[in-house]
Amino acid sequence: MIKIGKKLTSGKFCNHKQTFTVFKTQRCKFQNLSYVDQLKIKKQDFVKAFKNVLITLLYDEKLDDDIRHKQQDFGEQICISTEDIQPLTSTNFKDILTNDVLTIGENENGEKKIGKYTRIYDKLTLEDQQNFDQENFDFIIKPEFTWKSILTKFHEADYPNDFKIISNHFEEFIKHNPLPVQKFASYYTSFWHWNKFELRKTRNGQTMLIVPFNPQNLSNEEISEQKKNLKDYFINGPGKQCKLGSLIFQVLDPKHEFSSIKKNFELLHGSEKLIENCGAKEFEFSADNYYPQVFESYEKLNVSLSEMLKSANKDLGTNRLIELDGVNGVLGSLVSDCYEKYYSIQNSQNTAINAKNNLIKNGLCEDYFCLESNLTKSMKHLKSILNDSGENSKISFVFQDFKQPMFDYQKHQKKKLLIKLRAHDQIKNILLVTNLNALFKLEQYCYELMTGERRRERIFGRPFCAVSAKLIDLKPMVSNCYAIIRLDRE
Repeated sequence: MIKIGKKLTSGKFCNHKQTFTVFKTQRCKFQNLSYVDQLKIKKQDFVKAFKNVLITLLYDEKLDDDIRHKQQDFGEQICISTEDIQPLTSTNFKDILTNDVLTIGENENGEKKIGKYTRIYDKLTLEDQQNFDQENFDFIIKPEFTWKSILTKFHEADYPNDFKIISNHFEEFIKHNPLPVQKFASYYTSFWHWNKFELRKTRNGQTMLIVPFNPQNLSNEEISEQKKNLKDYFINGPGKQCKLGSLIFQVLDPKHEFSSIKKNFELLHGSEKLIENCGAKEFEFSADNYYPQVFESYEKLNVSLSEMLKSANKDLGTNRLIELDGVNGVLGSLVSDCYEKYYSIQNSQNTAINAKNNLIKNGLCEDYFCLESNLTKSMKHLKSILNDSGENSKISFVFQDFKQPMFDYQKHQKKKLLIKLRAHDQIKNILLVTNLNALFKLEQYCYELMTGERRRERIFGRPFCAVSAKLIDLKPMVSNCYAIIRLDRE
């Protein structure tokens, strides 16, 4: 039996999940704070992480004194003068949610359900939860109390009505479908046909439902029957209440189940693409394109990036832009008036085609842009781009990394890419974009670009100096926040 006294735990009854948590989640940290206070804490977290970089560089023996003093001066200025986080127009997640993915699974009774897996503390009574908040109560964790992951609908508290209607109807559809769904923590594709679906919505209300399907050993006729059943339910049956703008069926390839590249989409109803405005320009988003969970924050991010790139163009004379994993050509369209050439490395051929269509749609000729379509070979493509750009080119590079790497080799690849960027004198400016949810990346990447030359680690090239930063809130009630750091070198 483990006894946790009042002074040793931060456990409390979590209002947003209606369950007891012994250790506060990130969201619990913010749930009782005003939105203004949430933004202040996020900014403080960023400043603290960046100060760690400055402290590390202060003792870097490989740095010249002049560069060190310059980095410290600029860094202190960033900590003091960085503007407050750009807020969202609404603190109600219902008003700003534009994308989400829901899981198809089973509850304890074997009934098919739609929801999200949530980790809760099992076998804890309401009386225990209430008593724990009393001033002198010592909470006892008994050995039979265990953490448990269950499929819940806690997310619906933050869901817009149209998303609720679609998810509830899909649950009804899946209940009457005889094919099996994925069991929790099952990594074997041979046991299920349905495991998740994706909801998308534009800010003007156009909706898209994307339904992946694992065919296993079903015949083409049986797969066609599933398509027909899905279409009949949502277009002609009870699901027509959802008023879907697009219904898309995706046949998965089990051999590439965990690949980030999406393909094999088939339009069953409606429009093939969603149309959204970003920075006063119009862009199309198809099913195989990335679509943000909060489009407002995505728009603010790209507008902020374009402003910082235009400032770099004015200060440093940069004339070419390279964007790693550029999404849909949005950034290339926004800065076309001050950059001569735009290079983008996409993660698939389809996304490269969509980016090309968006660039042409916004009046840009093919001489302006060059799109590569294989992210896994980005090192080779990047080398060819740098060689083709010429010695007199002054390049701005946008490096975005939001996901936490699963394996060590992925971390090594990112580090190798940054070191390669630094070694090219043509690159005068780097915009480093990451998420405050992964502050270790901010510290790691800044250090790789700002430290002195280290031949043993194959770090060559003049170090960068961080000259400015911008923060954009990603969504309320959580620690997520976009951070952009501009790094320059003469």
